[in-house]
Amino acid sequence: MKERLYVLDWIRVFAIFYIIFVWHIDDYSNNIFSNMVTSTLAYICLYVFVFVSSYLLACNYTISKPKEIIAFIKKRAVRVYPLYLLALIMFLMTSQISLKEFLIGAFLLNMILNTSLLTLWFISMIFIFYLLLSVILYNYSLIRTVYISFAFSLLCYILHKTFGLISPKLVYYYPAFFVGIFCAKRLHIDFKWGKSKIIALLSYSTFCMYLFHRIIYWGLLKIYIPDTNAMIVVYLACAGIPALYFVSTGLQAGYDKIVSFSFRVDQKI
Repeated sequence: MKERLYVLDWIRVFAIFYIIFVWHIDDYSNNIFSNMVTSTLAYICLYVFVFVSSYLLACNYTISKPKEIIAFIKKRAVRVYPLYLLALIMFLMTSQISLKEFLIGAFLLNMILNTSLLTLWFISMIFIFYLLLSVILYNYSLIRTVYISFAFSLLCYILHKTFGLISPKLVYYYPAFFVGIFCAKRLHIDFKWGKSKIIALLSYSTFCMYLFHRIIYWGLLKIYIPDTNAMIVVYLACAGIPALYFVSTGLQAGYDKIVSFSFRVDQKI
């Protein structure tokens, strides 16, 4: 399936806007939005990201040969890792993470070692799910997926309880990952309605928005710090939305051109 699933664009855009323009802005405004409802909604939005990612990949990929597993992992790494590493470097340069956190994050080990990583922990988690997905999609079957899921969850639990390794987040968000695969392979859900050019443009930039929004906030607060928490929220939202959109779109488009050019060169060679 290569058709664009417009409903998922709407869902993804809503989720990313909530996370970066409500939940994370709250970190800069003395947690004025923090309560059980907003916290629960943040977890739901992150669940949505995991679901959408696994759903789309499970829809668009079938793996029938071992070499296709390597190709799948390579393609996901090219898609995700360079931009993630750039964000990680910028987090370090703006003193939002320590050198130790940077090094652990650069090797995508924070989920394995159960260490903290501001915001970007989610990318490390998603990449582990990509590795798992490559195995699940290999000659896919539901029963085999259930066995793999059980073994993965049990291994995470044992390593966490015995050695303090493995972030519990891997297990917390795994159900969304599993359901995304299940829906893609077993259910025929019509996600193709709701076409919107604006939403499609925003959806295109969501990955970079997530990676770089704290960098934009850092820069804006270096320029000006409002007097009240409420005004900080207004300032970061009003200035941050256009700034983040243009920066994210530019970064994503530029990176896509680099990848496309590199692919053409490889094909010629």
